[in-house]
Amino acid sequence: MDFSSLDCKAAFEGTSPSAAPEDIGTRDENLPRNLCLSQYYTDSKKNRRAIEAFDIDSTCCFPTSLAVAWQGIYWYPAAYPFLNLMADIHFGLQVLSYNRRSVRTEKYIPLHKIAHCCFGLLIGMTIINILFFFPILYTESDHEHSTFLSTEDHELLYNGVIAPSLHKVIRSSNTLLYIPATTRIANTDAVVLSAESFARKDSARQQLLNYPLQPQYLDAL
Repeated sequence: MDFSSLDCKAAFEGTSPSAAPEDIGTRDENLPRNLCLSQYYTDSKKNRRAIEAFDIDSTCCFPTSLAVAWQGIYWYPAAYPFLNLMADIHFGLQVLSYNRRSVRTEKYIPLHKIAHCCFGLLIGMTIINILFFFPILYTESDHEHSTFLSTEDHELLYNGVIAPSLHKVIRSSNTLLYIPATTRIANTDAVVLSAESFARKDSARQQLLNYPLQPQYLDAL
């Protein structure tokens, strides 16, 4: 395609004579044209009424059922601490605590300081994480400086709650065949997935192993 007949400088830079013929012979020749703001803003904005504007870069919600994921969930059977909250998102919960007199009271704690884990991602909107919070653990153990579930806590959650619930709700043996029976199997699968790759790569030893949970199971789950 021949572009020789096109005046690209006029189109993209505004510096050719055809873009501003009135500047020929002046000191503005071959210089880009300046925009005149008064051409578009003819009246003063000094006394205009102030308005509020919001730039929403994140969304936080508190659903009462996993069925909020209409297309399903990419479930993480293993624990990945780097998916936890690292900064204040301006939400919190009332948790039980002890004051200096060892009296049990309630106090407001930001969510990023409460023990939690990432359950998975929404299918069709993978930028949204599903987090489980455990405010009771704030009282029972020292989670002031660490909000990650311990190995024992995660094993209890997986082996005592999640795995039995999945086997109760999902009746299909073909689906259950791919779900790790215990948290140790899930952690082993995540490591093996990385070790099986023959390509040289710079990545974490443990991979983000996930399983899709179909939407018809989520409400009962």
